[in-house]
Amino acid sequence: IVAAMAEAGVGKSRLFYEFKMRRQSECLVLEAFSFSHGKASAYLPVVDLLKTYFRIADRDDERTRREKVTGKVLALDRALEDTLPHLFALLGIPTVGPGLDEMDPSIRRRRTREAVKSLIVRESLNQPLILIFEDLHWVDAESEALLQLVADSIGTAQILLMVNYRPEYRHSWGNKTYYTQLRLDPLGADNAAELLTAMLGDDAALEPLKATIIERTQGNPFFMEEMVQVLFDQGVLVRDGGAVSLARPLTSIQIPSTVKGILAARIDKLGPADKDLLQSLAVIGKEFPLGLVRRVVDKPDDELAPMLSNLQAAEFIYEQPAFPENEYTFKHALTQEVAYDSVLMQRRRIIHERTAAALEAMFAATLDDHLAGLAHHYSRSANASKAIEYLRRAAEQAALRSAYNDAIGYARETLRLIATMPESRERDQRELKIQMMLTPLLVSTQGLSAPEIPGNIARAQELCRRAGETPEIFLVMFALWSFNHASGQLRESRVIAEQLLTMAERVKSDLALASSHNALAASQLWMGEFSAARENSEKAIEIFARDIPRYLPLMNAPVIPSACNVVWALHIGGHVDQAKRRIAEAQGLASQLRRPFSLAFVNLHTIVLNHFRREYADVRTRSEALIELSTEYGFPYWLAAGRMCLARTIAGEAYGHGDQAALEAGLAMMKESVVNLAAANADLIYSFSFVLLAEVYLMMKRPEDSLRELDRAAQRADQMEHRLLEAEIHRLRGETMLTMPNGDDEAERCFRRAIEIAVRQQARSWELRGAMSLARLLAKQDKRDEARATLAPVFTQFTEGFDTSDLREAKTLLEELKA
Repeated sequence: IVAAMAEAGVGKSRLFYEFKMRRQSECLVLEAFSFSHGKASAYLPVVDLLKTYFRIADRDDERTRREKVTGKVLALDRALEDTLPHLFALLGIPTVGPGLDEMDPSIRRRRTREAVKSLIVRESLNQPLILIFEDLHWVDAESEALLQLVADSIGTAQILLMVNYRPEYRHSWGNKTYYTQLRLDPLGADNAAELLTAMLGDDAALEPLKATIIERTQGNPFFMEEMVQVLFDQGVLVRDGGAVSLARPLTSIQIPSTVKGILAARIDKLGPADKDLLQSLAVIGKEFPLGLVRRVVDKPDDELAPMLSNLQAAEFIYEQPAFPENEYTFKHALTQEVAYDSVLMQRRRIIHERTAAALEAMFAATLDDHLAGLAHHYSRSANASKAIEYLRRAAEQAALRSAYNDAIGYARETLRLIATMPESRERDQRELKIQMMLTPLLVSTQGLSAPEIPGNIARAQELCRRAGETPEIFLVMFALWSFNHASGQLRESRVIAEQLLTMAERVKSDLALASSHNALAASQLWMGEFSAARENSEKAIEIFARDIPRYLPLMNAPVIPSACNVVWALHIGGHVDQAKRRIAEAQGLASQLRRPFSLAFVNLHTIVLNHFRREYADVRTRSEALIELSTEYGFPYWLAAGRMCLARTIAGEAYGHGDQAALEAGLAMMKESVVNLAAANADLIYSFSFVLLAEVYLMMKRPEDSLRELDRAAQRADQMEHRLLEAEIHRLRGETMLTMPNGDDEAERCFRRAIEIAVRQQARSWELRGAMSLARLLAKQDKRDEARATLAPVFTQFTEGFDTSDLREAKTLLEELKA
């Protein structure tokens, strides 16, 4: 790594240019440039670098781009095939196949950076590679993170990483043995004098002027060049043939005291047409193709060409060869900055808008390549509507590239602009879309506990009420339901689900109707309304079943959740064999779909169903698979749930084998999982975990601990309507009381309360368990007839599932009570 650090104008870029020209025939050179307006544009320099590497042109369509990237990567090394989805996402090429859009944001960001790094490092095995990153003081956060990764990885690679930046930039490479910093200071007196002699000649009459220039510029080469140009522009210096001389006395010269003053003076000396053109170019950007200039300034070539030549001759801009037409660049970023600042605000807005419109016209087929520029120009124009459109699209693109913080920045800027617009239905709909885009982004970066989220949700709900029912509003409301349900706010999610169903029935969309029934079913399931949950799940499944090939691949079609929600509802309702058959069907659909989230969803529901059935043969395997999948794709919710399931399995196995040490280890793992569930905001499974802990404490004959966990579970049932296991909470409390002195009376009250709740919920499986617990207690009290009368009617309700543990035990207990 070689870093050139210097103030503006000392010659960082020129030094790199000269080195590159001497070495580019010996190795591959890849360059990335940062721009002052690009800090909000994630990966902007990296994307440009990759386009150069893959030889992607603006005119290339999606298929051509895909072929260029795929061909280059696989020809380089087929082991890099896994990097393709991430490279496609960076380059705006739609990905094929599931997975990337479901990956955890932090993991996706890390793998995006690793994909680019792997490509660079692998290329260096074929040939030496010079990697140039210029102007790091303007680099965006995502490109900077990639650069850090590359810097950490090239100690033994055939890579020369060249970076330059101004002194205010900070990095962490200084302690690396393969890092060298070149501090480029302004020229000393002798070198400065040598430079001026090369520019002005060695006439002794010019020596006092040279001394003044050196003193004013402090030896900064760019400032010196610009000051000499000012003096020529002012007629202070004249050139006769090859000789330069003073045309006026030195005492009459007024030299600006700052470089910006020097540049401003030079710009003011231009003719009106040339000055207008330079100002327009400054608004367009530091670099610009000729075709874009033509469209923005709207002048014929016979007028434009000499004006561009004048600006080149004055060394404000340079021409650089490019295909299919030449491009231009400002000599220095300061030149562009001063020219930009000299444009009146109203005219500046007009030029920004003309530039954006020209970009739209020139790159109509590849607008996604220019979203950052379009957002930049329109947001600085008076066209707020277009600015909002492109800021939104830029946010979506940044999110696709895993640059979530940049996407948040774009979304917030969009909301700021929307707030300046007059109130209208269209304005509300636009804000609603951005609010609902911002919420998942905040969840991605800060989790469900992000302080902004409640305000965003409340604002979105208010906008929904104002906007009325539209297809777009349905999607927003569904997103609101998803957020509330995932965060365990069941009362709120239930209300929204009912609103969704009402809306869906009116818009007459099968997908909306099925999604609404599924949403309502999910809320009802966790609130203990099992028959209603089953009914709504079946309605959703019926709609999806009409055209499974159509609905299954859709991200917004909850085919798998519908197929899973009905499973728990069936089992708890007493239809235990049907539940087992339906979970097998759900597993088949998930395997067919191959979406990581769907596989995780089915896996967890299978594990829990097996726990309900007390069948643990494959629970450990499934828990480990869930953990592996969640780690791979970064699903903190499913990862925490998988670890809890595995820990509960380990504890159960240890108890069965009488292995106290393993039982303690399983318990410790469960406690850690509870903390992880809370951190992942997995509120529903979090409530479940207290019941699992209570079961293990009961195994270990630690009743006080068991009761504490059951109290926590009961509290959440009352506060948040988490009533899936409400009957089981009371039954387990009764079983715990039986292990304590004089606990029989309280245990009986708990068992009767469990049965009462199960009857009300139509939860036959929970009713059976409660009846068995009460029957055993009554039998122990020599109330055998009452015990049999308690259990027998519940048992006779079942028409299936007689091979399950609960029903086998119930049958055995009834036979014992007959004797």
